[in-house]
Amino acid sequence: MKLFVKTMIALLLIGFPGVLRAQTEDIIIKGTVSNKADRSETLMGVNIQELDVSSRVVGMSITDYNGQYVIRVKNANNKLVFNYLGFKKQTFEIGRQRVINVEMEEEALTLSEAVVTGQRIHTDGSGFVIPEREISTAMQTINAKDFEGLQVGTLDEALQGRVAGLDIVSSSGNPGSGSSMRIRGTSSITGNKEPLIVLNGIPYEV
Repeated sequence: MKLFVKTMIALLLIGFPGVLRAQTEDIIIKGTVSNKADRSETLMGVNIQELDVSSRVVGMSITDYNGQYVIRVKNANNKLVFNYLGFKKQTFEIGRQRVINVEMEEEALTLSEAVVTGQRIHTDGSGFVIPEREISTAMQTINAKDFEGLQVGTLDEALQGRVAGLDIVSSSGNPGSGSSMRIRGTSSITGNKEPLIVLNGIPYEV
């Protein structure tokens, strides 16, 4: 009887380490990740996560240059999640699977409509920007096309007759003499009848 008991204990001791090793041994999962639209295109850098029953990340891996991966999972009841930019997320139950080949499906990215609004702005000379609709003074715009085909020697000659209320008068009758500008008539309450010219926000005297 004692011999039988000793034999049974010996057999249990011999088999027990194998049982423990089988219970604690990790599971190796491997496979290849490719593009579903073109199966010959393998995907490098795909992120692979092992999630437990509480959706906690307990293991990670990544595909290599050839789209292949190997991951040592903790539990066959866990899940493998595959993530790749521009592709839909894929989730797989591990179970008895030891080779999981994944075909990632491209995800259509849509952009909302973008509206671009242009607005002409002006500065008051002190650095403050003023929208055109908020300016209290009268404004008139002249484009470069308005000067096409004109035979003039100076800019003031080109402006003559094209700006309402602007008079350009020659200083003398001599050729090459300068000219002066008068805005809104020849008289003014303040005594200054010359127009204010602002170039890039900086007042310019003529």
